[in-house]
Amino acid sequence: METLHIFDIDGTVLDSMPMWENLPGLYLESLGIEAPANLAEIIDPMTVPETNRYIAETFNVPGGEDAVSTGIHEVLRDQYANVLEPFDDILPELDALLADGARMVVFSNTPHVWLDLALERCDLMKYFERVFSVEDIGIRKDYKESFLKVCEIMGTPAESSIVYDDSKYALDAAEAAGCVIKKYDRYRGVK
Repeated sequence: METLHIFDIDGTVLDSMPMWENLPGLYLESLGIEAPANLAEIIDPMTVPETNRYIAETFNVPGGEDAVSTGIHEVLRDQYANVLEPFDDILPELDALLADGARMVVFSNTPHVWLDLALERCDLMKYFERVFSVEDIGIRKDYKESFLKVCEIMGTPAESSIVYDDSKYALDAAEAAGCVIKKYDRYRGVK
């Protein structure tokens, strides 16, 4: 059976985790507001609605929480459409797999509305037979069933699939599904 290579995008293919970790700060910068150095610590325990409320109230954002939510989505769109780039070391790996005729797909938590922008702009679509977001599968990547569903759709048993990811929860779920895993811990080194 031919091997299926399942690639995560954020933190595995795209250098996007610093953007995600500083997203509220990037939003405030887009408004011309300097974010406090400890903003990430302040909002870390908050839910998304709580974060939006905190930012709206603390920085007197016109339009309140709805404006913050809309603004953060605009920052995300801009980052995926114009800023984020692939890691230098992933391109040779993708090129080698493509040259070998390997079957490759994307499976990401990121919605298509942003994901597809970066994949197209960075000329990454040429590598992948199909792009899956959890919104397509209907099961989060921390459940083994999500990986089993991707394998089922692609007609490949989990045992014949390799999952490339940087998130422990996704790797644990993929391994529980029977997939082979390859861990990328981009900010501490590839394993």
